[in-house]
Order: sequence, then structure tokens, then C-alpha cells
Amino acid sequence: MADDRAEVLVLGAGISGCALAFHLARRGVDPVVVYDPQTPAAGATGRAAGIVTEQLWDPWDVAVARESKEEYAHLADRYDRSAFAVNGFARWTKAREAVPVLEAAVERLRSWSVPVSVLDPPTLAEKVPWGRFDDVLGAIWSPDDAVVTASTMGDLYAERARELGVDFVLGTPASRFARLRRRLSPRPLRGGTRQLKRTPRAYLWAPLTGFGRSRIDFRKATSSGE
Repeated sequence: MADDRAEVLVLGAGISGCALAFHLARRGVDPVVVYDPQTPAAGATGRAAGIVTEQLWDPWDVAVARESKEEYAHLADRYDRSAFAVNGFARWTKAREAVPVLEAAVERLRSWSVPVSVLDPPTLAEKVPWGRFDDVLGAIWSPDDAVVTASTMGDLYAERARELGVDFVLGTPASRFARLRRRLSPRPLRGGTRQLKRTPRAYLWAPLTGFGRSRIDFRKATSSGE
């Protein structure tokens, strides 16, 4: 059984799981097995809006988004240009009490080198011509943000991971891996993260997407969902 020999078992073949498997294999981790009871991108990835924005609340999140965009652009340019497009991202409000929050966000984002500007309703309508903004009281715009077709990008990660020797176990009942999980025990790893680990194997869930070239301190991700 593929999961019995796995050094790392990734649960979930969405864009996050496939991206993690690709990066682990590229960094020399072997063998890596990805398990999904369905097919790649059949879950949340297949329904994702695919917005990739730097309008976030923490500089670490901004750095992750920025590296993800760079990697998505590279993969799309090489394999499928329909999977990624830079189209900008607008955030607006009709609530008067929310306007100061947007204004504060602009200052915070600029301090993290995020190119963001304040828009009046006519300019917002130019950016988003299919919208109606007569009653909008405040809006901000980041031109470098993008949209990704998450299912296509997940497939690109899966294909690259397979090229590096990652094994995918798909369409297998989840009960089989529920039994495996009961045999695992929590063990702290370096940097304060906790994974379920059975020596020498590790169990990983909900990994980061597109974590790129190690410019980010991933010790700050302290839970499986991060």
C-alpha cells in the first residue's frame, strides 16, 4: 500500500495539497503520497473563487500571497496561461462607519509595500464596469492582485508533483485513512508546529499554497489550518 511506505502523507488533493506535495518533493522529501477520496480539485478547490489579493491583515499573509502570485504566474506562463490573470482587486463599503476602517487599511497596506489606492465611485465604476456604485461611500484598489483558476492550478501542481515521483492515491474510502490516523500520535516539530507523526512518517493536512522559495518564515504557521 502506498501510504504504508510514505515518509509524508498529504490528505487532500486540492490546490493546497498538490502544491505542498510538489514543494516537498522538489526539496528532496521522499516518498510523498497524496490521498483524496475523490479526484484532484473535486472539493473546495473546484468551487473556489480564486482571488489572490494582498489586501490582508498581517505582513506574513501578504508575503505568502505575493510569493503565491509569482509562482502561479510562472506555472501559468509555462503550462496554461488561462489558469492565472492579474486583474486587480477592489474592496468597497456602503456603511459610513466602515469608511475609517478602509482608510486605516490603506495606510497599513502601504507600510507593507502593497500598492493600494483610494477610489471614488466613478473611478470604481471604471474598474468594475458591470457594478452599480451610486451609494458607495468608500473604496480601495490594489492593481497587482489576481485571480487563479484554482482547479486548473491544482492540476498543474499535481502534474509537476507526479513528475518528481509523488504518488497519488485517489478514489479510496476515507475509512481506510481514519484507521491510519488512529495509529498516529501528536509530536511537536521544530519551530513550534505540531503535526501527527508516526516515525518516520508524517501526516499533513491543509498545507500552504504556493509557498515558493523560502523567503518566508514558516515557523509562524502554528496550526494545521495555516
